[in-house]
Amino acid sequence: MDIIKSRKIWDLNSIEKADGALPDGPAPGGEIHPDLIRYKGYWYCGLKEGAHGVSDYPSRARVIRSKDAIHWESVRRVEWAGGHVSDLKFSVTGDGMLMMNTIVSDMQAGGDNQPPLESERPCRGPVRRMSVTWLSEDGVHWGGVHACPTGFHTIRYIVAWRRGMCYSIGYGIKDEKGTLYRTADGRMWHVMANDIYDSWSCPELSAADMPADDQRLKYAALEGRRRKVGVDPNDITQADGPGGFAAKSPSEAALEFLPDGTAVAVARAHPVFAILGVAKPPCYDKWTWRATQVDWNGDGNLRPAGELLGVQMGGPVIRRLSDGRLLAAGRADASTENEGFGRLTVFEVDVDNAVLKRLASFDGCSHYPGVMEHEGKLWISCGRQQRAESFGVYLLQTKMPD
Repeated sequence: MDIIKSRKIWDLNSIEKADGALPDGPAPGGEIHPDLIRYKGYWYCGLKEGAHGVSDYPSRARVIRSKDAIHWESVRRVEWAGGHVSDLKFSVTGDGMLMMNTIVSDMQAGGDNQPPLESERPCRGPVRRMSVTWLSEDGVHWGGVHACPTGFHTIRYIVAWRRGMCYSIGYGIKDEKGTLYRTADGRMWHVMANDIYDSWSCPELSAADMPADDQRLKYAALEGRRRKVGVDPNDITQADGPGGFAAKSPSEAALEFLPDGTAVAVARAHPVFAILGVAKPPCYDKWTWRATQVDWNGDGNLRPAGELLGVQMGGPVIRRLSDGRLLAAGRADASTENEGFGRLTVFEVDVDNAVLKRLASFDGCSHYPGVMEHEGKLWISCGRQQRAESFGVYLLQTKMPD
């Protein structure tokens, strides 16, 4: 898969100061996580602005759109008083509305829009993180926020629709073992299945298994320091694993459906695994999870995902193409400090054998992508942040994989 075109569509170093939301000067470095969709003849991209967890630059989301994928305009800022907005994801509902779901986190106690505690599955302390949705009939005018109580204390990272119903896998302390949620309208969500990660057992991995300059060692050290200074009780942190690694349940997960209704999911599992899950309709309550292997060179030589995907399969996306194949994409970080700035990688998914066959890698595109098939091409939104002059959102156009 070669890039046909690559274009910067949004420059985060020149955010319009008329917004009054950021001070003068360059935009702060941070995660962009741009998503992509086509809706009623327009391209829409949702991106994150600001540095998550830095009070001087509260993160927010922005919706931009374009008729020709060249000239883009801002149509909506998504903000939350007293909280950070991140991971904006688009989908089209069963009745044809554009839906964006996002995460509000680091909410200040007593701040604006503070919801009550959930009564059915209470967690300690006030709500610090929740999943919310907005709906629009034209992509420009959006109704009010829908903060269903089931979204309190959980992250519904990304969604998938089938036959008028929308599904999402939630994670977090409340949903540590994975919860499958479903909604018919994007407003009210209900639990479809609990503890869906029960069949996943993380293989043991110690620091001795990795090169001395491996990036994963740094991540483990950072996690350890974060736990020592204290964390939000609703956050997703568990006890130390072997060799100082944080042993966690799977987190970000993307869903897709096969023609017979089978659900297929790719999830980011700690510390270094991309895992593949399968469940059958109609209840989707029995999931089988396997660690993937990777055919990195397309030669049939398989290696464990942990050896090749660096930290994890960050921000996974899975799409079923018009020819029936499944593609997965995500941030496959470079394994070592010497290898550089991160890597966005696109894979073909072999569900039966739990194999990811690499189709293309894009170095330097380290942020979570959006992926769309359109007019016989693959369109990928991604972020770059390593160099100030290139900091922004990019749209890649590639040929469809052979």
